Amino acid sequence: RIHFIPRVKSDEVLELMQQSDVILHPFPFGGSKTASDAINAGVPLVIFPQRYLRGRMAAVFFRYMDLHEVDPDVGSCCIADSVSDYVSKALRLA
Repeated sequence: RIHFIPRVKSDEVLELMQQSDVILHPFPFGGSKTASDAINAGVPLVIFPQRYLRGRMAAVFFRYMDLHEVDPDVGSCCIADSVSDYVSKALRLA
C-alpha cells in the first residue's frame, strides 16, 4: 500500500519513516535529506539517479558507503538503473 501523508514537522519524519517498509526516493529531484533519514530510520531506500548532481546525491552517498543493494540488517538501498527497475525494486521491497 502507498500512504500519502500531509506535510508534517521535520521531527516527525523519522518516526513516519520507521513505520515504512520502503522509502521511494523522488526523481528527478532527489536529495541527501531523504537518504540520510532513511539510513537513520533503518528503512530500505529505492533510488533512481538522474543526470544532474541534485538527482544523484543519494546514490553517491550509498556507493561511497558500499551500500549497492538491500541489506536487511542495516536497511540500505537499491540503486535502480531505469524507471522500470525503480518500480521493480520498490515492489520487491514493499
